[in-house]
Amino acid sequence: RRRIFVGRNELVASIENRFDDVDLPKPSCVIASGLPRIGRSKLLRHGLVKVSLIDAAYEPLKISLEREESIEDLILKLFDTGLTTINGSDVSGLLTTTVREKVQILSGMFGDIRRAREILFIEDRGCIVNYAREIASWFADAISALGVGARPVVCVAATYRTDPAYIRRNQFFFAIEIPELSPRERSGLFKRILELHEFDVSSDDFSFFADQLKGFPEEAIFGADLILDLGVQSAKAQVHQIT
Repeated sequence: RRRIFVGRNELVASIENRFDDVDLPKPSCVIASGLPRIGRSKLLRHGLVKVSLIDAAYEPLKISLEREESIEDLILKLFDTGLTTINGSDVSGLLTTTVREKVQILSGMFGDIRRAREILFIEDRGCIVNYAREIASWFADAISALGVGARPVVCVAATYRTDPAYIRRNQFFFAIEIPELSPRERSGLFKRILELHEFDVSSDDFSFFADQLKGFPEEAIFGADLILDLGVQSAKAQVHQIT
């Protein structure tokens, strides 16, 4: 069920077009912004599968960053993954290290991830992309120092949208905005989950539940679970739980 992906055709096509553009270098960082739980990471993952950069069964390295965190926290979290060749003494001395040196350390870690043919997925709640739509300068510098490669090193699921003008000026970044699911996509996802469990509902009952969905993928998942657990009639009496 986790691998079900419905719709988002235009967004997936924009990822394909960017990676297939021979006039531009491949972006080292891809950012998908939007509301939490709207499917940002899933869309990024699906897009990378479509351009044959990862396999459908690939499970990326994942970390999260809060608004109050910064470059030191990202370095420490990457060091804990064991993927980096950075010396432990360099990490332990971060408090006395200059920002420029920290950027070099972080860029070196990104290089290790690239050489391992891994992709880092970051759930960003305001650390990398802030409320002013700015990308943290230290993150941008680390990505820029990494240079161009054949595949992205970092995919960011950001709460805040990026400044389109900045993205256009920086060839190392590519960004998309993820809206709520359209009515057709909501119905399609809901139908796909019910079909996965081989559960049939009448057209009227299907329309009743589909009308309760407001655009979040988890609403469709929860609505289907409600029907599977309670049956159609009892689920109708509890339909307010979807919201």
